[in-house]
Amino acid sequence: MRSRGIESSILNPPYINGYADIVADITVQNNDDVILDINANITNAEIDYSFLGFKKETGQKGNIKTKVEIADSKVKSVPSFSLSKDDFSLTGNMVMDKKGQIELIDIKDIKGPKTSASAKIEIVNSPKKKVKVNVSGHSYDLNTLFDKREKAKKLSDKNKEDDNLKDVVDAEIFIAVNSLWTNQDTPIKNFAGSAVFKNGIGIDEVH
Repeated sequence: MRSRGIESSILNPPYINGYADIVADITVQNNDDVILDINANITNAEIDYSFLGFKKETGQKGNIKTKVEIADSKVKSVPSFSLSKDDFSLTGNMVMDKKGQIELIDIKDIKGPKTSASAKIEIVNSPKKKVKVNVSGHSYDLNTLFDKREKAKKLSDKNKEDDNLKDVVDAEIFIAVNSLWTNQDTPIKNFAGSAVFKNGIGIDEVH
């Protein structure tokens, strides 16, 4: 699944698989710029943003809403977007480069049962794609990310779970929160740490 007009590795596999049912309102302005108001039902999509504490299986209800501004056939900006499922949601905006590629995702509000935080995702598109994620706030739930890491350690055969880990884009994640949840029972208090993902390896370092 690819967001219309937006080219970015984090909008493609292994992060997103499947399809969405989309309803869009299109407004053409006097200067020929186009504004898209998109409402997408993502029930038939599998989404794995474990580094943001968000993971949705195919068949689980979910929704994406976004406003996209297009000029000269390129995405000019994404002034607002939201991603939600059950009791989890995040909202923010995107900054685009001159080629219409995402260079910054500013997530102002991430809300979940054990999450109350914000995040900034910087994307370097060349010469090699790399993602840098900075998370801060009161509480952050990374159960899904640590579950994935433990499962990958136990696997002796190369299966889908292992392949998904190895297909990730090179990334660095920095987190500073009052409470970090890496399991269901007890959080780590006053946490500051980082993790490094490498394409072809998966989770390479955790500090």
